Amino acid sequence: LWRGSHDVVYLFSGNKYVRVSRIGSGHDASYPRAIAGNWPGLPASFQRGIDAAFWRESNGKIYFFKGSQYVRLTSVPLRLDPGYPRPIAGNWPGLPDSFNQGIDAALCRRDTSQIYFFKDPAYIRYSAVPSGIDRGYPRWIDPNWTRLPF
Repeated sequence: LWRGSHDVVYLFSGNKYVRVSRIGSGHDASYPRAIAGNWPGLPASFQRGIDAAFWRESNGKIYFFKGSQYVRLTSVPLRLDPGYPRPIAGNWPGLPDSFNQGIDAALCRRDTSQIYFFKDPAYIRYSAVPSGIDRGYPRWIDPNWTRLPF
């Protein structure tokens, strides 16, 4: 999870996370930390691990995905938005069924606000969420993303 307003990256593994302020310098002091207690209002299942996350600068919201559900947090002050968690299915228009069961990774481009979801060997893109996924998606990760070593 890259948080542009703080210019930091958060990496999640199991029930812990680290913050990286300077790439190449390792994680910040006093990390790793438990997810529980440090991300206000997260349901218990999300405190035990996060599958995917992204920060959307255009609306100041942080999105966490776990299994077939997601939550949205307001970033300032950090708090869970009312009505969450919600199922992925029905709230992200046009997603293929496999994506509704869980998201492997997610990102939001700062320059275009486009949202990308990755699942198994495929990915999708939203330019405007209410309009559904962009035409021509899903696409294969390979060869559409720079040659990745895995």
